[in-house]
Amino acid sequence: MWDFLYLSIVKQKIKYLFTACCYLLGIISFHAQNLVPNPSFEDTVHCPNNANELYDTQYWINPTGGTPDYFNACSTANTDAVHVPNNGYGSQSAHTGVAYAGFYAFNKSFPNFYREYIQVALTSTLISNHKYIASFYLSLAEESQYADDNIGAYFSINQISSSNSNPLTTFTPQIQSKPAQLLSDKINWMLVSDTLTAQGGEQYITIGNFMKDSLSDTLFLGNSGGGNVTYYYIDDVSVIDVATMSIKQEIVSNNQLSVYPNPTSQTLNITITKTTESSNTIKLIDVTGQTVYNNVMKGANEVIDISELAKGVYMLIVTDDNNTSYKKVIVE
Repeated sequence: MWDFLYLSIVKQKIKYLFTACCYLLGIISFHAQNLVPNPSFEDTVHCPNNANELYDTQYWINPTGGTPDYFNACSTANTDAVHVPNNGYGSQSAHTGVAYAGFYAFNKSFPNFYREYIQVALTSTLISNHKYIASFYLSLAEESQYADDNIGAYFSINQISSSNSNPLTTFTPQIQSKPAQLLSDKINWMLVSDTLTAQGGEQYITIGNFMKDSLSDTLFLGNSGGGNVTYYYIDDVSVIDVATMSIKQEIVSNNQLSVYPNPTSQTLNITITKTTESSNTIKLIDVTGQTVYNNVMKGANEVIDISELAKGVYMLIVTDDNNTSYKKVIVE
């Protein structure tokens, strides 16, 4: 009797341990192929002490005459100019870790004259006709008087370089924030994400505002400080080949999970044809590991409105007391 109970307990623990391990392996597989080195700016050459020191973070460079900034909690400067979370532009904790970068995206006082960009060489060149999901997180600095809607990422074969600080309006970014959706949140991090089909050979990504002032939709926020400018913090930059994002450890459990339509742009239908007595927890996770949807599914069907999600690839995780199922979801 006791041997039977002991054996049952051991089997149950092994079952839960196996499920937990598969869950972790699925997450690792989902994140493994980011082509951006030092994506969250944690790796340093030196801790920054002043503004304009993007060169203090590994791999990232300043491609123009503008002067983007590097912020890190390790800064020991006499002032908090480039510290995290409090610095010369406001207060913001890092989206990941203790560091991020920052750049001017718009300057009302100097129309079409001053912009800042950040650039990095990818760890490998993009493959022709492969689809990639590119994403990054932005937060509008508290001292900004304006919000903008035109932050993008441009992929190029050769490194962009300019000796002046003029806007890079001759380049058309393949990744762009949603039109007419002002990036105005000063409290939370905002995800910018989209897909691109590579021409082949692209190795550099440059991020900033590539639009002329006349094409930039801005919103005056009334802040008395900071000048007539828009300044964004940036963190967690990601470029992933969709072909490498198959969830190799995907478990199709006895729940008989069905997800449709996939790809989708408006709603996502989830059906479990074989349910258990327990409730099912549903999560959607983006490519950086951020949970963008979390709910308890009471019945056999659930409809999720994903119309506000950024374009890209997400992992759907459905769990009950005994099983975990994974599905790759593409938002168009």
